[in-house]
Amino acid sequence: FGAIFERQIGQESGYDPEVAFGLRVSSAGAEGIAQLMPQYYPSVNRANPQESLVAGAQTMRHYLAVLDGDVRQALSAYNAGLGRVQSLIRAYGDDWEQGLPAETKRYLAEILGDAAPIVHVGPAAAGSEAAVFGGAGPGGVLVAPVDAVLEQRSVGALVEFVATAGSVVRAPAEGVVSQVLSGPLGQTLVLDHGNGWRTTIEGVLGPLVEAGASVSRAQPLGVVGVADTFGRGLVRFGVTLDGRSLDPRRYLLRS
Repeated sequence: FGAIFERQIGQESGYDPEVAFGLRVSSAGAEGIAQLMPQYYPSVNRANPQESLVAGAQTMRHYLAVLDGDVRQALSAYNAGLGRVQSLIRAYGDDWEQGLPAETKRYLAEILGDAAPIVHVGPAAAGSEAAVFGGAGPGGVLVAPVDAVLEQRSVGALVEFVATAGSVVRAPAEGVVSQVLSGPLGQTLVLDHGNGWRTTIEGVLGPLVEAGASVSRAQPLGVVGVADTFGRGLVRFGVTLDGRSLDPRRYLLRS
């Protein structure tokens, strides 16, 4: 895939030094030699060409793995978004490219022409799922779901936050509220972030959202519920990929 990746980066930035070193940003806000969107790659120094290239390559490897090695689909995902490409495949089958934006069609033509290569990258290495959350880039991508955290600890596959009761609970990333459940700590919200990624937030009082609602990153969802004698409450936070529990700490942005 290396030769294709070189052409891809040429299409992204033209290897222009001003772009590669962050001196010029695209009209959409993409930065660096691999043209990474800052909201999706907050832990990457996008003005460092090596970091930017590694992040772009990790993302392409993930897309190739998810899309069964179809290079045209993986490149389209890099340009237009993995969720959009998967939706087009479901809607149009083999004719999925007809639904692509004109910009993405030009992108494919410049890199591949009419070629339709398949590149099998093999199974992901252990732990490499941490590189991409919802197809949105490597590193920490989730904002802490609780304001005014007093203590943070691991409880099994979850992260437990001790916070002042009444503190704001926020959406860690954009998504859709798939479930609102009752539990001993208060309400549990299940957020669907697409591409098999979900987060759960347990211990929300007076949720401001209902099942089916779309939420944006850092949007208030409610407040911390049950309080102890010191006025503290608990919120438990989990991350799953295709129903498999992952360590949430690997995805949380460092404060």
